[in-house]
Amino acid sequence: MQLQKEFERYGCCVIIPTYNNERTLEQVISEVLSYTRNIIIVNDGATDSTFQIIQKFKPEIDVITHK
Repeated sequence: MQLQKEFERYGCCVIIPTYNNERTLEQVISEVLSYTRNIIIVNDGATDSTFQIIQKFKPEIDVITHK
């Protein structure tokens, strides 16, 4: 809880770059959400199920997708 307040106080966001990380991405996003809702996922053209995993968390997170 204390870290959540610090993230808000300083206006921090977490940027998570990803490329074919289907085995770990959902856990990473879930854990970061316990600290802040200010998350930007950068999907760098993943060809696995990354897109579907990201969709589970929308609209809580922002997403940038590169082809």
